[in-house]
Formats: sequence, structure tokens, C-alpha cells
Amino acid sequence: LTPLQDAEKKILRAILAPPADRLGFGDWDYFLEKYEASRITIAEHGEFPWWNPWCRGGVPLASSPLVGILAPPMPLALAFGTSVGLRLATILYLLIGAEGARRLGKLCFHDPWAALAVAWVFALNGGVLVDCLGGFHIPAGNLPLPWLLLSVARLHDRRWAGVGLGFWLAWAVLNPIH
Repeated sequence: LTPLQDAEKKILRAILAPPADRLGFGDWDYFLEKYEASRITIAEHGEFPWWNPWCRGGVPLASSPLVGILAPPMPLALAFGTSVGLRLATILYLLIGAEGARRLGKLCFHDPWAALAVAWVFALNGGVLVDCLGGFHIPAGNLPLPWLLLSVARLHDRRWAGVGLGFWLAWAVLNPIH
């Protein structure tokens, strides 16, 4: 392995590390707490998570822009547990960003290998991976960017590209972002 590949492997391993020995670090603890409160409210109490009574005496939960109740991480947290679910959501966001970058690269360069390079550079560059280690909110908001650009680029020749643009804008709003 090259030093870059070794570093990327270590960073991805840290994202997927078993949660038994630690909860998280950086902003991960903050998001794990919010999603765990939502998971407990839904799974154990059978209620919609309007409120988080376990934080600072009670704070709004569903209206927080940092917790996407209707976003992909919530079903993953319900199905696999909060820690594993958010880690899986991070991998999902990386794959979504890579595919969007690949398609955008194919549109711009008309070469499948160049498109693959664009996907690799966009989704697995050092900045994105370090952001994934710091907290999962950054890939949730940033990795749909190629899909937004692709939708805008196709507005002039595809009638339904506006639907895609609306979908990816809604994705960015409904996912936890700063």
C-alpha cells in the first residue's frame, strides 16, 4: 500500500470501529446523543421525538437542524443501534457523494476513467475523511453537492432535472447540517 492508501484505510477503519470500546470523539458524541434520544423515544416509548428530556433539562429535538428525523440515519439507527447506524450512514453518504461526483465527471470529461478519478478524489480526499472522523454531519451536508451541480447542469436539456434539483435540496435540508 502507498502511504496515502494506508492512511485512507486507517481513517475508514476508525469510522467503522466497533463502538463497544468507545462511544465517539469530536462531534460524534454530540450527534450520537441526539440520535440515541430519538431512537429511545421512537423504539421504547413509541412516540415521535419532539423533545429531548435527557439534555440540559429538555430541549427541542425534532426541530433541531442537527438531527434529521426524516433522513437516512434515523432508520439505520433504529435498525442497527445509534452508533453503528450513524457509522453506516456516513459510509452511505460517502457512496452517494462518490456516485454523484462520478456522474458529474462523466458529464464534464466524457471518459469513464476520468469520471472514476473525480469520484475518488471528491469522496475520499483527506479533507472529507478527516471531516468524517470529526463528525458525521459534514458528509451529510456536503456530499450531495455533485448531485446538485449535476441537476443544475442538466436543467437546459432534461425536463425533469428540476425534480432532481428539488430532491437534493430537500436532502440537504432534511439531513443534519450546520
